[in-house]
Amino acid sequence: NVIGPLNAIQLVGAVKAKANFSVPILHTQYRLSDEDSVYFVPNDIQFRNAKIYDMENNMAVVNGGIHHKTLGRFTFDLDINTEKLLCFDKKDFGDDSFFGTIYASGNTKIHNIRGETDIDGNMTPLPGSSFVYNASRENYINTQKFITFRDIAKLNEPVQGSSQKEVLSTQEEESKHSMSSDLYANFTINANPNLRLSLLTDSKANDYIN
Repeated sequence: NVIGPLNAIQLVGAVKAKANFSVPILHTQYRLSDEDSVYFVPNDIQFRNAKIYDMENNMAVVNGGIHHKTLGRFTFDLDINTEKLLCFDKKDFGDDSFFGTIYASGNTKIHNIRGETDIDGNMTPLPGSSFVYNASRENYINTQKFITFRDIAKLNEPVQGSSQKEVLSTQEEESKHSMSSDLYANFTINANPNLRLSLLTDSKANDYIN
């Protein structure tokens, strides 16, 4: 049903949805099954135990909603639970510093408001998972801002005029506020032997630490 005045239209009802979609940042494709309904209520599009499948028919369950103000000013809150899902699938480095294939179980919450998206995940790697990180490029480690390498021998050295804790806190705050991205991802990774982690230390000799 389409209801309301023309300048404040609302959709009310339910549909059986079937859709294919991709997530470019994860290099994955999924499909929404047509056995579940998507519910429309005023200012909300709701997913109630909607099932999504990866290309290998592993399943996740989605709850939450896409919120709007009369079909404008969209935000969303989604809760995704899975026992097994292909969460990342990049085949080579390309222009990035990493690639891999990650199967995982766990929960991820995605929240969007005022143009910012927060992703909070608690995931456990499953068999068949691998992740490769390239640390062999010249000056590569020193130029990466999203990973901080610190000399463990200097952690307990006194810092002139400030405590070590205060300096580290200031550095973390400066790093946080200097980010230009509107996407914030926080993951708890329950690391285990299911995940093969490889560090490329010499690309010419093809040397890895596994």
